[in-house]
Amino acid sequence: KRLRERTGLNLEVALSTKEAVLVRATDAWWRQVVLLLIRSADVVIADLSDFTDGTRWELDRLDDLGLFARAVVVARDDRAADARAAMATYPTLRGAALHVYDEIGEFGDRAAFRGAVIDAIARAAAAAPD
Repeated sequence: KRLRERTGLNLEVALSTKEAVLVRATDAWWRQVVLLLIRSADVVIADLSDFTDGTRWELDRLDDLGLFARAVVVARDDRAADARAAMATYPTLRGAALHVYDEIGEFGDRAAFRGAVIDAIARAAAAAPD
């Protein structure tokens, strides 16, 4: 129920020093939690720095639900080649921008990352039912 209060959570994050909301789930529930978050989020930041079976499952769900338009793909700069290879396995992500960041989390092109997030929010808003 708390995760469905998107406006309240966004306000909470905006007014605090937090940059994100930490969500924990047991092994038995993580897939259901991820699905709830994917369906509820205006933007999904997909970090492909460590492309695991879990990451593949999450991207498969974005693909199945047709929600790659809400995704902004990121990776550490030292893992960018592996991230691009993973992206190439999804037709919708081929040619999509990969936003790279360094070991302390600074994006190489902060303006492009910010613009991608804003664009994803605009696409989600345009697709939202009235």
